[in-house]
Amino acid sequence: MNFEQRIENYFKAGYPVLWVKSPEENRAAHTLQQIAEQSKLHFWHWTVTEGWVNNQDKMNETDPIAALQAVRGIPENSMLAMLGYHFYLDPPLPEIVQIVKDLVQFCKSTGRYLVFISPVVNLPIELQSEVTVVDFSLPDTDELMVTLDGVLDAVGMKAAKKIKKQAVESARGLTLFEAENAFALSVVEAKKIVPAIIQREKANMIKKSELLEYYEPNETLAEVGGLDKLKEFLIRRKKCFEEIDKARAYHLPTPKGIIVTGIPGTGKSLTAKATSALWNLPLLRWDVGRSFSRYVGESEQQFARVFELARAMAPIILWIDEIEKAFAGASGSGELDSGVTKKTFGQFLTFMEENTDPIFVFATSNDIDSLPPELVRRFDAVYSVGLPTDKERKEIFAIHLRKRERDPAKFNIDTLVEHSIGYSGAEIEKSIITGMYEAFDQGTELTTEHILHGIADTPPIIKVMPEKVQRINEWVEKKRAKPASAIKPKTVRHIRVDNTLGRS
Repeated sequence: MNFEQRIENYFKAGYPVLWVKSPEENRAAHTLQQIAEQSKLHFWHWTVTEGWVNNQDKMNETDPIAALQAVRGIPENSMLAMLGYHFYLDPPLPEIVQIVKDLVQFCKSTGRYLVFISPVVNLPIELQSEVTVVDFSLPDTDELMVTLDGVLDAVGMKAAKKIKKQAVESARGLTLFEAENAFALSVVEAKKIVPAIIQREKANMIKKSELLEYYEPNETLAEVGGLDKLKEFLIRRKKCFEEIDKARAYHLPTPKGIIVTGIPGTGKSLTAKATSALWNLPLLRWDVGRSFSRYVGESEQQFARVFELARAMAPIILWIDEIEKAFAGASGSGELDSGVTKKTFGQFLTFMEENTDPIFVFATSNDIDSLPPELVRRFDAVYSVGLPTDKERKEIFAIHLRKRERDPAKFNIDTLVEHSIGYSGAEIEKSIITGMYEAFDQGTELTTEHILHGIADTPPIIKVMPEKVQRINEWVEKKRAKPASAIKPKTVRHIRVDNTLGRS
């Protein structure tokens, strides 16, 4: 059911006061005006700068309290939209709360419909049972295409159908105003429509929300050493996002997501970034902790906003790094934070359970044992990333040497592998960089010996935190998470770390 049908049904059912949540107040007001005209209702809108206005008349009631009182003087069979009124309910004035409560009964009996429009909903508890909240969705692809055509027509420019479709897909998740600006900027900068420019501007606009962070897909699976089983899973799911309509016709549900768990530095986050490039989908990182607020009700609104953005921008990959920091022990939370964590956790569970849009949640965890089981089971699979095997470390050394424009063939990789048992991918990279600093200081080219010194100077996590590593391994074995590598990684008990290599 679309927005127009919902509003019409609410009015037919006798709902006198609604609150429309949208960052696009003017667009929402325009849509309400169209609904009013179709329903043979007079349409009035109010702003603090203009007061009450309709097509034929105007009432200069800019004071927020006087404006509410003026509703009684507006003719029956009217829809009255108040834009930006949320400012006057934070904190709520008792007089305003009582006036709205009185208007609920007045409007219901006199054929008037009062609609508040704002980007946030901050209803006082006294009004929550009186006022119904309705979300106004961000523009769909059809609306974005009309806007794009308008920009092109304004400058007398044409664009190929394929480019226009890509541009519209790149603009998903933006308001019409933001999309129009992005289209126009592309025309100004490149003298044509360039989807990459629109994607760049969308990344900047997403950044302003401080809820999601856009990542450019710069890494590839070729830069991820080992993890062949996890890579196989991701490659097999690629087609579901490339051919979404065919997958649905096949009655195949869209993949919901995975949890990749393991000790830090084993390539979990790198794999998330590489998946974005593999599937050619935007990667949005959600720092869940930043969505929590000290103000009552705002955390829940922030979560809802994230899900709204994700749905509007789908298909996407929603990356949650170290998910345990947000939801560890959430199922038992409630006493210390007035139940906020429990409520937002419930929102996330509902999203994972009911979402049908092509949104793949890529969650990473360093401590999966702390996650509630009801969260873990919402994901399609859990993969465990252990310490790299000999073969995988060989790949990792080669990857990082090539990344720094060194030929792996000029190094004794087998010796490096032998001396790096128990090292994660991140620790191997750090060892190479440490060796490079030494070589650079000496004014010589990097050698195997320099990297061996870097290994000796880089204590691995299994030596620094052996108990934690052992606990993670035990959880993996107990819960039977799928191994990300075909060869089972060595456990802590099997690993002897040699970082006592002397310097020459």
